[in-house]
Amino acid sequence: MLRRQDQLTWAFILLGMFVLLVPRILQVLRGKWVSVETPPRYFARFEVDVNQADWPELSLLPGIGEVVARRIVEYRKQHGPFKKIEDLLKVPGIGPRTLSRIQPFIRITLPQEREVPETQDPSLP
Repeated sequence: MLRRQDQLTWAFILLGMFVLLVPRILQVLRGKWVSVETPPRYFARFEVDVNQADWPELSLLPGIGEVVARRIVEYRKQHGPFKKIEDLLKVPGIGPRTLSRIQPFIRITLPQEREVPETQDPSLP
């Protein structure tokens, strides 16, 4: 059994803890706890022009490895530029499922649609 003075010391410590912790517990229960807002997520998005990209760039697409990327480049060399996204289905190794996976990341730019840089007039400084 504790001495009277030890009992008072423990009573004082417990009372102090009670006084300090009860307001915090009530804040949590009432929903007044300070919440920290998380910063918004930023998503990087890239697009690959299948009529201009080399095989290393094409191999970054989901489900497209080096072999299929090289097939895309070879098909483009033999048959000319792709005119629509569905033309990629003609490349061996690309099926409907693969096409649906890469579609958000690809674009088709035909040669006449490419931006042509303006030539600078040599007479200007």
